[in-house]
Amino acid sequence: LLKARCATCHGGAAPKAGLDLTTRAGVLKGGKSGPAVKPGSLKESPLWVNVSTDKMPASGEKLTEAEKDVL
Repeated sequence: LLKARCATCHGGAAPKAGLDLTTRAGVLKGGKSGPAVKPGSLKESPLWVNVSTDKMPASGEKLTEAEKDVL
């Protein structure tokens, strides 16, 4: 899901905000704002906060409820 919906911006040679969501290591490392996830704490994970409040993706279609359920 992350590769399909987020990697356009958060992947490749120059991921936005230094956040590479194409690998587990990249997700755990995070970007300029720190780790993208807090293991064991979904509601405190910046990735979840941004996706669940429709701040991300910044452009294009937002994630569906079914996609959010996968996360």
